[in-house]
Amino acid sequence: MAEEQIPWIIDCYVNANPPHLDLNWTLTDETYGPAKAHPQALEELVGDMDRYRIARALLAPPPESAMGDPVAGYRWTLDAVQKYPERFGLSVRVNADEGIRAVRHLESMVRNDGARALRIVPYRDGKRASHRSYYPLYAKCIELGIPVTITVGMPLVPRAGIVQNPKHLDRVCAFFPELVIVSAHGGAPWTSLLVQLLRTWPNLYHMISAYAPSRYPVELVAFANTRRGREKVMYASDYPLLTFDRARRELPECGIDDEAMPWFVERNAARVFWGEGAEPAGAR
Repeated sequence: MAEEQIPWIIDCYVNANPPHLDLNWTLTDETYGPAKAHPQALEELVGDMDRYRIARALLAPPPESAMGDPVAGYRWTLDAVQKYPERFGLSVRVNADEGIRAVRHLESMVRNDGARALRIVPYRDGKRASHRSYYPLYAKCIELGIPVTITVGMPLVPRAGIVQNPKHLDRVCAFFPELVIVSAHGGAPWTSLLVQLLRTWPNLYHMISAYAPSRYPVELVAFANTRRGREKVMYASDYPLLTFDRARRELPECGIDDEAMPWFVERNAARVFWGEGAEPAGAR
């Protein structure tokens, strides 16, 4: 498929990176090098999305690793979503160790701010996805009708990451069959196990984030090209670590076939995060 034939994209993993927060992304330099997106004001970000045919994005406040002011980061992200509701959906994080306060915080952000997804990054919390502190949040996600995204695989930064083994999703999928779970990143070195879990559990999906399309894990590409897999795997960038232009440029050669590509870059995300089309398994 030629670059100009690839549909407009929904990017499921975008981090806010406004200039005034003076964020620091050097933790990922060993993996990504200096070729990250420069800080962008909101209008510049939307302009880049237009330029590279990014129809919508699931936007999250800057991660703690970027060392910015978390309150200012959330405020900027919320303002962006409210100013361009047709272009952005809000993805949020909470501190599971705060117990019921975290549950109430999540509910407030969904009901009052329009959050569309809860984001969990186990290595940052130091606990596996099946840890009991997450269970009240999972139950609340079901009640609120939103998916949870959970990073899997060893992190691409020098941090302990065994807690991100996708095997921990198995218990969560079984205990919460109504919870829509979207694993994130590549799952390495357990990608084959991740694919088997995707085959097994109807409520489990995956976004290939933080990987340039030219380096997508072959197991995930092969699964995405199957009849079952094309409705379960979706695109994401992890902007600003991966730039929109590089992703758009490399997508035609990523190995996703012509039949699966529209599902990969747009249809699955529209269904899972925006509720468009058939309801995702797990929400039924």
